[in-house]
Amino acid sequence: MIPVIRKLPDGSKKSNALTEAQVFADLEAAAKAAGGPQKVAISGFCLGGTWAWRSGASRPWAAQVNF
Repeated sequence: MIPVIRKLPDGSKKSNALTEAQVFADLEAAAKAAGGPQKVAISGFCLGGTWAWRSGASRPWAAQVNF
C-alpha cells in the first residue's frame, strides 16, 4: 500500500457549489472577450464536458466537443 504523503483538499465541495448562472456568466464573459460565441469553440472533459454540453444547448458556439 502506498502511504498518503499529502491529502488534497476536497474539490467536490467547490464543484457542487457551482450554479448554472455562475458557469454560464463566466462562459459568456469569456466568449465576449474573444469576439462573441460564434467565434468560440467550447470543449470539456468530465464536469467541464457536462457544462459545455449544457451550454451548447442554448448558445451558438462555433463548435462544441465534449468527452
